[in-house]
Amino acid sequence: MSQSTKIENATALVLAGGRSVRMGEDKRFIKVGGRTLFDRVLDSLEPLFEEVIISVAVESDWLPVRGHRVVPDALPNCATLGGVYSGLSASDRDWVFAVACDMPFVNPSVIRTLADARNDADFVIARVKSRLQPMHAFYRKTCLPVLGKMAQNGDLRLQGLVSSSALHGLVLTDAEVIHGSEEELSFLNVNTPADFDLARRLLKPA
Repeated sequence: MSQSTKIENATALVLAGGRSVRMGEDKRFIKVGGRTLFDRVLDSLEPLFEEVIISVAVESDWLPVRGHRVVPDALPNCATLGGVYSGLSASDRDWVFAVACDMPFVNPSVIRTLADARNDADFVIARVKSRLQPMHAFYRKTCLPVLGKMAQNGDLRLQGLVSSSALHGLVLTDAEVIHGSEEELSFLNVNTPADFDLARRLLKPA
């Protein structure tokens, strides 16, 4: 896939409905390197996808979405799983690339690596440092029935898709998606004040 072409048959889904409990403030508007976390994610996704959808817990008119479609949770109180379900349901394309709004170093090369691996899989997730990365992954509409059943059962961990016998998923290793420090940073979440301090140091001008 050319680095200048859009990723085919996929919508970017920004998961922006969290309550930021560990940060103590709304992460979407925290600035790192002069830009909010939310804007940094959009900056990375807009050149790669024809469509961007913003998933929120409750619809609001104060989130700067740049004209992108906003989708409130179709499954209330289902955390990130509800956001992925809602985005998949709303997308006109077969795939979504779901990414958390607190990942300021989202890397186009990593996203394209995941996209190129899709083929006939139902989802593509990376395992980085022995941890699955479900909030930086591709999901196909074929995941919808399983996600719906998981929500009904109160199993809200997206990682549960990996063990579903109803789906054929692909889990990529570190070596398959990371070829340098920039690729590894693509999976960094700003969840805590310590994470924020790290991101701020990394983006501080030399």
